[in-house]
Amino acid sequence: MDSSVHSNESVRTQREGEATARRKMLAPKGGRPLKAVPGGKLSPTGSRARSFGTAIRESRFAVARRRAVSPLSISDGMEIMHEVPAPTSNSIGSFSGPRTRSHKQPMLVDEDEEELQHCPSPPSSVTVAAHLRRAAHLYRSTSGCTSKDFKIPKRVAEFHTELELLSPIALENPCIQACSGVGAILHGSPRTGEFSGENLRLVSRGDSYCEYLLKIWLQQGTKRDGNFTYLHDMYQEAMKGVRHLNKSSLKRAEEELARARAAIREAIQSRNYTSDKKETFIPRGCIYRNPHAFHQSHIEMLKRFKVWTYIEGEQPFMHSGPLNNIYAIEGQFISEIESDKSPFRASHPQEAHVFFLPFSVTNMVEYVYVPITSKADFDRDRLQRIVIDYIKVVADKYHYWNRSNGADHFMLSCHDWAPDVSAADPQLFKSFARVLCNANTSEGFQPIRDVSVPEIYLPFGTLRPAHKGQPPENRRILAFFGGRAHGPIRQLLLKHWKDMDSDVQVHEYLPKGPDYIKTMGQTKYCLCPSGFEVASPRVAEAIYTGCVPVIISDSYCLPFSDVLKRSKFSVQIQVKRIPEIKRILQEIPHEKYLIMQKNVLKVQRHFVLNRPAKPFDVFHMVLHSVWLRRLNFALPTSLTH
Repeated sequence: MDSSVHSNESVRTQREGEATARRKMLAPKGGRPLKAVPGGKLSPTGSRARSFGTAIRESRFAVARRRAVSPLSISDGMEIMHEVPAPTSNSIGSFSGPRTRSHKQPMLVDEDEEELQHCPSPPSSVTVAAHLRRAAHLYRSTSGCTSKDFKIPKRVAEFHTELELLSPIALENPCIQACSGVGAILHGSPRTGEFSGENLRLVSRGDSYCEYLLKIWLQQGTKRDGNFTYLHDMYQEAMKGVRHLNKSSLKRAEEELARARAAIREAIQSRNYTSDKKETFIPRGCIYRNPHAFHQSHIEMLKRFKVWTYIEGEQPFMHSGPLNNIYAIEGQFISEIESDKSPFRASHPQEAHVFFLPFSVTNMVEYVYVPITSKADFDRDRLQRIVIDYIKVVADKYHYWNRSNGADHFMLSCHDWAPDVSAADPQLFKSFARVLCNANTSEGFQPIRDVSVPEIYLPFGTLRPAHKGQPPENRRILAFFGGRAHGPIRQLLLKHWKDMDSDVQVHEYLPKGPDYIKTMGQTKYCLCPSGFEVASPRVAEAIYTGCVPVIISDSYCLPFSDVLKRSKFSVQIQVKRIPEIKRILQEIPHEKYLIMQKNVLKVQRHFVLNRPAKPFDVFHMVLHSVWLRRLNFALPTSLTH
């Protein structure tokens, strides 16, 4: 055997060893696939790697292999584009601000645009054939190709593995993908093998389309000098899906949002909707501020909206939350948005319109604060440090927070302490959207930016309370409340009405016999006073039982108020008018009550929790509130990181 064979075997052994090292480095831990290894982390050799911010341009996948298996070197005569920090008014401390890069001279350009400046134009049919010939030469050990059975040997499979497991730069840098020729035509359906045409996205499907083209090439045998026009046509179709990468991910997101805004305006003007599929529910009636706008907005959300949930962090603080009891909506939302079945889940952060921070304030309080033994234990500083540290981690690893100052990021929590997470650094959270049950406008809740979410009590073993309620003619009780004297509003209510009136039944402790939910189902108006905090599960419970909710609070922003007209299905009573409750309710005409009670039944679907989620249910309504706030602002597409 000549020396060239020994040399090839040596190279092959070395490459297989490198591939093994890469697989170990990128192997999933704890059931979650690892993403980009941030700059400053140790490489597999134990040396400290250079930051991802410095891009090195050299041939093919050599740069990716070097970054994956060895420390980066800047002494190889390669051309380097160094990072140049750009001033920012609201970057995350000192660890990751918006970045620009300079090549000879600093340039303020978007990352995707700049990297693609060095990419070649889509290759011709001759170039495609050349790439396929080269691939066939490198992996000519492939055999067993027939029209009915095609098996990919180990080396071809390893080649495909290298495309996906090279390094974060290869995964996230479209220039390296596009300059690789064969690697630019990735991925059809993993289940059917069907090529997805213009909907192609790099490294976002399962099976490799380049392997399909390679298979066709190898099957030709002696006919390789024949007509390969069809291969070129298929390649050109694939490139239609690849060329969208010439636009930055932010530009693509903003263009989609602009199209959604235009569709909503058209629906308002035409008083009709446009949908690609049959609509099973059409919002209509006086309970909606603008049913046509809401319907079209919901259609556009289902069609376009993508949420990236940061994968960083471990349970129980992150990616987990309570699924039952009073704070159940917190854990249920995290579980739903992270589900593989969720149509809103983005497969890559570049697809996302908004970014979700999946921490649970309830779990933080339970594991960090409980048991509380002194007044000092109520200090929120530990909670605030955990949240700020988490933002620091994701902002240091990704550029998305700093490009928008957190404006397209949100959290969700039902815990009473949740609003306080932003108190330690108001400037940092100035644009950040908080999705809260405790939507208290007197404590900094801003309806234009923040989102009010209903507080839903879920007993163990049930997904949602049963809808129990009598028809209006069988509701003999004018008003009802049962609950502890939590907070000054309830104390005032109990002071004036506790066990004093058969029409206005107010109890701190229910008498033996009556059932709480059953009593609500026999009542016309259910009193929903704020407790220590403004939110109360009684609002949702009243709606479930067909009872008109009576909101007793001066600063509570009701859920979904940007879509629903609360005056059409609820009553608002100021705290100072608690002594007048009976007179106020008795003065409401019976006909108006019947309309409100009927409207309560109509809004029930928007407060119901389903798993998996269904259109117009509480999950979709919460997400629609986030979607609306994202529609209401546009990020400058010239932003860089």
